[in-house]
Amino acid sequence: MDELMSNLNELHEPTKAEFKKWWSRVFEAVSVPPGQLANCLADLIADFKESYDKASPTIKSDVRTVWPEAYNLLESAFATNFAAAARKFADGGLSMDIHLLSADAPYPPPAPKVKIASRARHYEFNGELGTNFD
Repeated sequence: MDELMSNLNELHEPTKAEFKKWWSRVFEAVSVPPGQLANCLADLIADFKESYDKASPTIKSDVRTVWPEAYNLLESAFATNFAAAARKFADGGLSMDIHLLSADAPYPPPAPKVKIASRARHYEFNGELGTNFD
């Protein structure tokens, strides 16, 4: 979360403004009663992907520069298929059967669009306790 917040300052103002709009949607989605949580998160995921797909080249360029892993994910067939399944789930209502959804992504997945040279690790191995996350 700290890295995400510090990277926000590297974005152009239009991108930053659009990104901040999604914060309220995230908090709305996770602030619902437990029985509605899955549908609200599915709706959020589908809406976010649809919004990203319609975003300006400037916004996509900012995402590519600041968050290359997120860019690769958002541009992947996996994200497209996942968002489509999330939309089906959200539109199906609270009684939606998850078994009706399918993942038609190709395997193995195609190579990412942006090569990531130095991926920062956000955890370190501690032999006694396992993994320490920041």
